[in-house]
Amino acid sequence: MPTISSATLITLLTTIERHWASAETALGRAIVLKSGTGRVKLAEMHTDVAAIAASQVAPENARQAAAKNRDTTRLAVRTVNSRFAASVRGLLPDTEFIAQLPTLPTSNALGEKQLRAARDLQSIWTSINALPGDRFPSVTPPLIILVKENDLTARVALADYTARITAYATAQNALRQLDETLAALNIRRDDAIKKIRKVLTEYRAAIRALFPEDSEQVLTLPKL
Repeated sequence: MPTISSATLITLLTTIERHWASAETALGRAIVLKSGTGRVKLAEMHTDVAAIAASQVAPENARQAAAKNRDTTRLAVRTVNSRFAASVRGLLPDTEFIAQLPTLPTSNALGEKQLRAARDLQSIWTSINALPGDRFPSVTPPLIILVKENDLTARVALADYTARITAYATAQNALRQLDETLAALNIRRDDAIKKIRKVLTEYRAAIRALFPEDSEQVLTLPKL
């Protein structure tokens, strides 16, 4: 049987259960497979996999919203990152801060890498803000970064940047938790599908053994 989704499997199980009931009526007795599975047991498996599919809906919807929030908060951090690095290079050339600047990760880099770079920049920014006012003529602490967002120029201070990092870290963590929840549900779903596949394969073989090849029961066997 090829890989199928929970929704497709549930539809198939409904068809199989109807076919099974009809086959039992034609045969005049219950059909129990070699594994000991009967129609009632299949109905229980149907209920279980339907419950798993239903439990996936909310976290899947939540994940879509969380992924959007992750992308938004990540962009908010990255927008400041590039401007901060440019400001340090422009205002504080030939200083120790230039060597401290991390390589900025690409937009599709892992969240941990994005956060590590942002926290490095946050540390540098904190050090710059702690400088004596007369240390470098080009900078009067606290450092303010001008950032263009949504066609507007925003003045971003260290506190604002820290809030952006916190929001991004929170969004990243929420997305990770939802991924873990969905992964656990997927394991349960795949295990249920594996067991049901075995039953459905046994059922098809039993029907072919119990009825003639040209019978209605064999000819109407649902495809797997």
